[in-house]
Amino acid sequence: MRRALPAVLAACGGAAPGLPDLGGTWAGACVFADATQTLTAPVELDITDGHGARLSGSATVTMYDGRVFSGPLSGDRASEAIHLEAALDGGYGFEVRGGMDGLDIAGECRFRVPGGVGALVGTLDLER
Repeated sequence: MRRALPAVLAACGGAAPGLPDLGGTWAGACVFADATQTLTAPVELDITDGHGARLSGSATVTMYDGRVFSGPLSGDRASEAIHLEAALDGGYGFEVRGGMDGLDIAGECRFRVPGGVGALVGTLDLER
């Protein structure tokens, strides 16, 4: 019965014990840098399901060249660790791997282009 309780709470929309509520709008930036330049892409995540292990919502990424990409967001978390993926307009993708750092979400971000074999990898810092 103990094993079933977290699954029941998540299915019913209740907060799983020990997990902070992530619901709301998170804003900040993904910073891409190499030896010669640093480029900043503003990011906004609207997390609509902030209870339990599963997360959902929407993401908007404004690339450093002014292009804006939006799409649905889904993912999960375990304790402080967070993994989110967004399927953005035009087949682009955005991924967040990080965790709660106080009142912030901090970690790694990845921006994928359609048909690409890799991704732009940067550091992410968001606050609510």
